[in-house]
Amino acid sequence: MNAKKLSIGLLMVAAIATSCKSSTEKDAAAKMTIEKTLDAGVNVMVKDGVATISGVFTDEAAREKTLKDIKATAGIKSVDDQTSLAQAPAIPSPEAIIIHADDQLNSDLKTVLSSFPNVHATVKDGIVTLTGSVERKVLPELMQAVNATHPKKVENQLQIK
Repeated sequence: MNAKKLSIGLLMVAAIATSCKSSTEKDAAAKMTIEKTLDAGVNVMVKDGVATISGVFTDEAAREKTLKDIKATAGIKSVDDQTSLAQAPAIPSPEAIIIHADDQLNSDLKTVLSSFPNVHATVKDGIVTLTGSVERKVLPELMQAVNATHPKKVENQLQIK
């Protein structure tokens, strides 16, 4: 009789130990399964069958698909969605884009290029073509100044020293 009670007791202890351990194992297995399908920048934590997902999605369709896949994962009871959508870059309105006429560009470039004696510019249909030579260390400054004159395009044919 004592052997029977001891066997039943050991079985109960084993069942309790296994159920605690299996919950942790299930969470770990679910997390590994989910992580294989996640986009870059999206993370998941799993505890007690609850998947907490965080990060940034590029679009709503990707988020919905990921949430659906997570909910279908074995061992997941619910999903806590703490994600957000990436903000699309603002597209300037056509009125916000300023392109100066050739006469204005020539006038502005004359002032800009006075600081760069070895650089010459020609303008045709809003396109500025730079020729001559410039030191590498001042090239960013030059390009920023030329772009500030609001050309349609800058064609850089400069020799870099």
